[in-house]
Amino acid sequence: MNDRLKILHLSNRDTDPGHLLSVLEDLVHKYVRYPVYTRKDYLLALTEVAPDIIIADEHANAVNPAEALHLMGKKKLIIPLVLLVSESMEMEALSLLQAGAADYVVKEKLWRLPYVISSQMKQRQLSAALVQARSSASNHSRLIRRNRNLEQFTYIISHNLRAPVANMMGLTALLKELHTDHQHSELLAGLNSSIRTMDTIINDINQTLQTDHNLLSKNEHIYFQQLVDEITLSINHLIVESDAVFRCDFTAMPVFSTVRGYMYSIFYNIILNSIKYRREEERPLIVISNQIIEDQLVITFKDNGKGIDMGQHGADLFSLYKRIDTSIEGKGMGMFMIKTHVEDLNGNISLESQPGKGTDITIQFPLHGDN
Repeated sequence: MNDRLKILHLSNRDTDPGHLLSVLEDLVHKYVRYPVYTRKDYLLALTEVAPDIIIADEHANAVNPAEALHLMGKKKLIIPLVLLVSESMEMEALSLLQAGAADYVVKEKLWRLPYVISSQMKQRQLSAALVQARSSASNHSRLIRRNRNLEQFTYIISHNLRAPVANMMGLTALLKELHTDHQHSELLAGLNSSIRTMDTIINDINQTLQTDHNLLSKNEHIYFQQLVDEITLSINHLIVESDAVFRCDFTAMPVFSTVRGYMYSIFYNIILNSIKYRREEERPLIVISNQIIEDQLVITFKDNGKGIDMGQHGADLFSLYKRIDTSIEGKGMGMFMIKTHVEDLNGNISLESQPGKGTDITIQFPLHGDN
């Protein structure tokens, strides 16, 4: 069995790879290098060679790094791409990290390349281990969902976190070379912005990972009207500001036994979205009710807000970090968290909406069995 590392190298025919090969001496007998010089060969190699990693030279003309990332994305492939750039192109490399590149190595410090490759391969092995764990747990639906979410978190760490960290590295390096107050101020502002972005993402990941801990919580009797009262009290300033009106009817089932933290999060995020995405010309109206249909508790949320174009945004509605209305401040976490919590309680969620006509959300929970 050939277990050698397959490296796809995007370069030019007139480029001497001697220096690169000498740097990779530590990987001798452990890798195979596939040089690629044309767009056609690159597309063919993505599927036929199935590379473990891609090294892309900044001056690769036939397939530049940005196009290589785009073509890989069109094929829905996730292969770490490492950029080889000169010091003068380091800032351009940082922008490519935001576009999905895994890492970059400055040519003047090419000795770092073996370490970068090793790091990327360890991350790839971790992802493969997560996929294998998910497959072996095919009879355990809850574990499958947790592993799927963990894969998304791995993606966030390798992409969303990588860019701000790389920005900090680049900005810090430049800061050492510059001396004017004006330049220092701009660089520090950029550095602080990257740090804040990284901190926000880390907090989001920590919040989402709390779901595993909450699953171990015991069921409690949840009084729906009391739950709504607690939430409206916590966001009273938003309700007063928007002049929101609530109409609740829980006579069909006033109390339900479930995990309180999850149910609170579901109600809180739905109510908050109804207020945030209201129409300016009309005061928000939020109608919440429940009913029992066969062996299901059905909870409905209706509002008269902006609504959603389901044809355009329906597929991304519950995706992590997908924001539909960028005019409103947010991070794209709310709907993802709602769906995650509903499914963890063995429930189902559906949504109907039209632009300008509000949104209807229906959630179903089983009345019998483990909630």
